[in-house]
Amino acid sequence: MVHALIRLALIFMAMPAFAAQDYHGAWFTIAYPDGFTAIEGIPSTTADGHDSARFRDPSGRVEFYVYSPQAGGIATDIVPDPSVETQVAVADQKGATGTVRWTTYAAKDGSYQRSVEETRSADGTQNRVFGIKYRTSADLADFRDAYRAFKESLKQYQD
Repeated sequence: MVHALIRLALIFMAMPAFAAQDYHGAWFTIAYPDGFTAIEGIPSTTADGHDSARFRDPSGRVEFYVYSPQAGGIATDIVPDPSVETQVAVADQKGATGTVRWTTYAAKDGSYQRSVEETRSADGTQNRVFGIKYRTSADLADFRDAYRAFKESLKQYQD
């Protein structure tokens, strides 16, 4: 037991710090890495603010995305353009409360890939989407922990 606690402490000490600032959407708050640029997305139809936003790394290596409206809906600002992107992978996980779909797209010119995770409730009243756009697999690996922290920081508001 003691060894497990020591290992856990060492893991947390080795993790890079996630210095962040908060973005306040119409129905959510999310923490994004310091230095990233917030770009507002879909305006909310039910409150002041936006239902989606992108967060771009200053070097342009990655971009994070969140869509978290009051209720269901479609993240229209990330719908793929078939003239620009190709779907390269898709996987679904269905559960009693809803479905999670993971989709990866690649730019036809090879300039980026992006992965999208959409969680939709079984009754369709709730929808949440996260995404990460990256130039190379090394970029994805470099920002994986920051992206995980970004997703875990989402706080959804209620009416």
